[in-house]
Amino acid sequence: MKLTAREWKRFMLGRLFDIKKGKRLTAEDQEEGANLYIGAIDSNNGGANRIGQNPMHNGNTISLSYNGSVGEAFYQPEPY
Repeated sequence: MKLTAREWKRFMLGRLFDIKKGKRLTAEDQEEGANLYIGAIDSNNGGANRIGQNPMHNGNTISLSYNGSVGEAFYQPEPY
């Protein structure tokens, strides 16, 4: 079957994914710890460092930056 542009339709990402916003956490507010912190970076799978604050998001999800390295999406296997 040949795919043509006429077969494509618009859709809302929210119909395919549960979209959840993170919370800004400045460097001075971060505590030392073992929990993954995802930052607006384009390397290291988005992992900027490890912090003491509890993870906000479950693992087995995709993270996406809205500032810094905008549009970088990474799979996160562990909570972050």
